[in-house]
Amino acid sequence: MEKMSEWFDLTGQAALVTGASRGIGKALAMALAAAGAQVACMATRVENAEGTVEEIRKGGGRAIALGGDVSREEDVSAAVEATLGAFSRLDVLVNNAGFLLEKPFAEISLGEWNRLMDVNLTGMFLCARAVASEMVRSGRGGSIVNVGSTFGKIGVTSCAAYCTSKAAIAGLTRSLAVEYARHGVRVNCIAPGYIATDLNQEYLQNEKVRKVILSKIPLRRVGLPEELGPLVVLLCARGGGFITGQTIYADGGEVIAW
Repeated sequence: MEKMSEWFDLTGQAALVTGASRGIGKALAMALAAAGAQVACMATRVENAEGTVEEIRKGGGRAIALGGDVSREEDVSAAVEATLGAFSRLDVLVNNAGFLLEKPFAEISLGEWNRLMDVNLTGMFLCARAVASEMVRSGRGGSIVNVGSTFGKIGVTSCAAYCTSKAAIAGLTRSLAVEYARHGVRVNCIAPGYIATDLNQEYLQNEKVRKVILSKIPLRRVGLPEELGPLVVLLCARGGGFITGQTIYADGGEVIAW
C-alpha cells in the first residue's frame, strides 16, 4: 500500500517563490523545501532573500537567493533562467510578491494605482507566462499557485486598488487553468485572510482593531503563515493532482461570515 506521505512528496522538483523574504512568502518557500523541493527564493533585493535561503539550507534543503522586480520582464526572465541554471528544471511557481496600499480612493494617485497593479497583477502575469512556457517546453507540466486575498472577495474601505488587484488574480487563475490544463499545468489560487505577519502587526497589536477583526472571523483568531504552507504543498504535489482553477480561502471562515 502506498504511503500517504508519498502523495505530498516534492523531492527532486524545483520551485520559484516570489516575495520570499518574509511573512507568507518565506513560509511557503520553507514548506516547499520541507516537502523536498529545491527552492529559488526571489525578493526585490537578493540580500533580502538570503535569510530564507539560509534557514532552508540549515534544515538540509537546497535553495538559492534571487533579486529582481517582478514587474520588470527582464528581471523575471533572469529569475527563471537562474532557477533553471541552478536546478535544471522548474516545476512549481508560487506567485506571492505584492504589497498593500491603504488610502481613501479619491486620494490615490495614478502613479500609486499603476505601481500597485504593476507589482500585484502584472508581476503575476509576467511570472506565470515565463514559467508556464517553460513547463510546456519541458513536457512535464507543473503547478502554479497565485497568492490572492480575502480582500479580493469582500469590500474593504480605503483598499480599492489592493482589492481590485486581488480580485483580478482569481480571474487570471481560472483562465490560465483552462488554457494550460492540456499541458499538465495546474493553476490555483490561495486567498489568505488575516495572517500574523510583520506587515500587519500594527493592526493586530491595537486591541480595539484586533477585537473588530476577530469578531468577523468565525474561528476567532488570525492565521499563521506556517498554516498556509501545507496547503501550497498539496496544490503542488501529486495529492492535489485533480485540483485546478480553484481559489481556496484560508481565512478562518471570514468570507462566508461576511
